Amino acid sequence: MRRKLPSLLLFAALVGLYACAALRSDELLCEEAAAHLVECCPGIQVERLNCDHDEGGCGTQQHQPDLRGDVAICLRDTACAQMTRPGGPCERARQASVTPEFLGTRDAFLGVCP
Repeated sequence: MRRKLPSLLLFAALVGLYACAALRSDELLCEEAAAHLVECCPGIQVERLNCDHDEGGCGTQQHQPDLRGDVAICLRDTACAQMTRPGGPCERARQASVTPEFLGTRDAFLGVCP
């Protein structure tokens, strides 16, 4: 049993490390939407977006990506020409990105996409 203990401890440490560092699909979706915003919307402060998903383990508080679900899919998949029209997603996302209260809340981006 003593021979197996170091192996089990190493395995548990690796599983714990992976659980704290794995990229989730909602994080990837957020990153893709943010990249498309940068590509299509000059002046947006995308560096203020947080695409991390954290369940609250590993010494941190729970957080979901700022761009997620239907909003992130819409922002990622909408053509730049449609996003840059007056009153379109770029204009609304740009406004949302400069408001102090938008950080960490999906509500700031609701209504950004048609």
